[in-house]
Amino acid sequence: SSSSSSSSGDSAPLRSGKCTLLVSTIKKKSLRLVVEKATELRVSSIVVCRASHSRAPEPSSADAAKLTRVAEEATVQSEGFQAPDVSAGGGATVLEALASMDARIRKLVCVERGEGVATLHDVLEGMDNSENVAVVVGPEGGWEEGELREMLEV
Repeated sequence: SSSSSSSSGDSAPLRSGKCTLLVSTIKKKSLRLVVEKATELRVSSIVVCRASHSRAPEPSSADAAKLTRVAEEATVQSEGFQAPDVSAGGGATVLEALASMDARIRKLVCVERGEGVATLHDVLEGMDNSENVAVVVGPEGGWEEGELREMLEV
């Protein structure tokens, strides 16, 4: 089957709402890959923040500048219109980053396992395409239980 052809009933409408990706600090090489792929998926902003189980050091200002260049290059490569804003090295925790966001933004916290957990696809499919969303991806090893509980209350 060809990926370039699809029947009229199986393609999802494009999202007009903005998508922010919050990702916990991870190794530099992996973080560059996340920024590249998130850019290709057309996220509007990427925020790198600390989590309880983050083991990688926080990006320096030089690292943050490199991540911005990665996003700009990925935008050109994927024929995007605008590179996402990349915020890294600011010292914010994931809880601080979430709390600073507009309350109207739908916040989706990705977890590796759990009872009653919906897939990202199912959640996005049930949303209005104009709704702004923040997707939060945790560190290797997952979220600390108290941290996860607090994020779900923000």
